[in-house]
Amino acid sequence: MIKRDGFVLAESVVSLFIMLLVATTLTICLGEEYKQINLWEQRISAHKLMLINLNSKQTVSEQTVKNQKYFYDRNENSLKIQSNGEVFQVGW
Repeated sequence: MIKRDGFVLAESVVSLFIMLLVATTLTICLGEEYKQINLWEQRISAHKLMLINLNSKQTVSEQTVKNQKYFYDRNENSLKIQSNGEVFQVGW
């Protein structure tokens, strides 16, 4: 059998490239999933605050939940909560 030193080097480089590609893809996917989870958590907290303040006579315009500030606004026919540029609104 003939030894081919260049083949082993090429195989190692291809393996390294594939490993880096998989690691980069996983990093990007996990980052996007964390963003999605934070958005859902923020949405759930906003809706929870809406339900808490729905029948309340006394409203607090700013509330903090898990170190995030939520701004509450109530009109005659709508409820609106703002947080980090996101607006969650319910109208009737």
